[in-house]
Amino acid sequence: MPDRIISFAPATVGNAGPCYDIIGYALNDIGDFVEVEKVELSKDMLLWNEIIEGSAASQLKGVKYTDNSAWIAANRILKRRWNPKKREFSLRMTLHKYLPVGSGIGSSAASAVAGVKAVVEMLQINLPQTEIIESLELAEEATSGTGYPDNLVPSYFGGLFLINESDISNGFKHGGKRYINIDGGQSMISVIVRPNVPLMIGKTGIARTAVRNYVYHQYIDPKYIDPDPEQAAINILNLVMKQSAKSAELLIQYTRNDIARFGAIMRDNPLLEGARSHLVPSFSKVKQAAMEAGSYGCTISGAGPAIVAITDLNETAIQIRDSMRRAFEPTQTQWLISRVNYKGASVINSIEQFIHEARSSNNFYDSVK
Repeated sequence: MPDRIISFAPATVGNAGPCYDIIGYALNDIGDFVEVEKVELSKDMLLWNEIIEGSAASQLKGVKYTDNSAWIAANRILKRRWNPKKREFSLRMTLHKYLPVGSGIGSSAASAVAGVKAVVEMLQINLPQTEIIESLELAEEATSGTGYPDNLVPSYFGGLFLINESDISNGFKHGGKRYINIDGGQSMISVIVRPNVPLMIGKTGIARTAVRNYVYHQYIDPKYIDPDPEQAAINILNLVMKQSAKSAELLIQYTRNDIARFGAIMRDNPLLEGARSHLVPSFSKVKQAAMEAGSYGCTISGAGPAIVAITDLNETAIQIRDSMRRAFEPTQTQWLISRVNYKGASVINSIEQFIHEARSSNNFYDSVK
């Protein structure tokens, strides 16, 4: 058993365009780190280092460690799996926070995943996948209001996943899996550009409320639409049909590695863009800039304010990044160019070395403003 473990959990793109809460995939090079080390035995299984490291650490100032997703998820695993009668030491956790809070690329999910990965590897616990995800979701629910498996699952396991059940209270009955790994997308490149805007704009709860309000106003509220209840039901059924067809085709094109068509489906996202684009400064301008630079598709990543554009050419990815950043000006931005991360959470030897090797693909390890 090692005395110290450092884990890395990658950022993710949730929703995959129009696929609300049901499809997400992992990114390379950027994410959060958790360091866990053995310390002298105490009454607490998991101690917390109050000094949070990383360029986004200041955003957690004033947040209690018991409200942090990394501690919540890891502590739950330990309580369930670490026999107190056999415990000879305690663990101390240090979070290295580099993903900005409310970024649209799975910030709280990455912290939770890194926390669980670290304690599982430290204690060499063999856990069912369902128990891992259940702990991650409960941590995400505690910190964000609802669990978001479209970020959690790909961050832990890597790749692109279809989430087939979103209710954490019922998801594990009868032992059924609630997520499916989809093979494909070998040539897909994502260009992520995140505007450095006030945190409130990027908070997932606000973005989710915006979606609910948008659906109500567009399809139900008699102040805005035909008050006929039957017509309202027809409108909602048509919405469900269109969204279902997009999600199904997006998965098909991903398995075929047809990135041009995959991107085209992602950019056809009137529901979530209609609800959330006003939360992202210069969204229409940035999307247009990405498309003119050669992107196959561009839309909001997760709850925003990060924006994701799709290509399969390295040279085009650089052009897209530069065009999107110019369109955001004078707002400062963070960026990443990444293929799909098929590895997921991992154990690393050195955070400094990892960051050094990853810097060419992004600027997320610079200071967050």
